[in-house]
This record gives sequence, C-alpha cells and structure tokens, in this order.
Amino acid sequence: MQALCHWEVQGGEPSESLVDLAEAFAPGRDPVPYARVLCDAYLQWQSLVDEHIKRALTDWSLERLDAVDRNVLRIATAELLESETPHTVVLDEAIEIAKAFGSASSPKFVNGVLDAIYGNIGGV
Repeated sequence: MQALCHWEVQGGEPSESLVDLAEAFAPGRDPVPYARVLCDAYLQWQSLVDEHIKRALTDWSLERLDAVDRNVLRIATAELLESETPHTVVLDEAIEIAKAFGSASSPKFVNGVLDAIYGNIGGV
C-alpha cells in the first residue's frame, strides 16, 4: 500500500517505490518478496482492479478516495485476483492496514468495499 501511495506521488513503477521505501525504513534490506508480487499484480491487472473498485463504490469515485483507502483497496483487490490467499485473510489484512494508516472511518469503508468486490468477482 505504501509503495502504491509513493508511486502515485513520485511516478515510476511501484516496485521502484518499494525499493525506495525499503531503503528509507530498512537500509540494506531487500523489499519483502510478496510485496513485490502484489505490486506487480496490481500493474498487471490495473485496469481490471480499478474497474472492480469503481463498481463497488457507492456515491464515490475512485479519484475522490483518500490515497490510503484507494491503495489499500487496489492492493487487496489485486491479491484477491492474483493469489490463492483466502479472501478472509486478504480482507482482515486490508482492514488492519486501513486501521494503521487510514482515517477512523477507513476500516469500515475498506471492509464494505472489499466485501462487494469479492462478491462481484465470485471468488476468482
């Protein structure tokens, strides 16, 4: 999520942002390999991921969302599409990230949107 937020501001590729963040917060350590997989999955499925999010939003546009909420939704949706991680785990982790980095309303918002997305993709 942090790499996608960084990418929105700095440009380039999310995987480059992941390296920048790792150097800033954990010098000399390689970014977590699974984080790289998720960033790459978002890039591969970007249009589809954003379309799923847009369909699940009620009275909101993707562009109007807070950067944290938008990118938590993006990375979690990419994980739902790309991995075999159980959807309950993906949702729980996304909610925890929203609690840590988002606003007071972020966890409930992220949960509701991801529930709708998961329902729409039918457990892909």
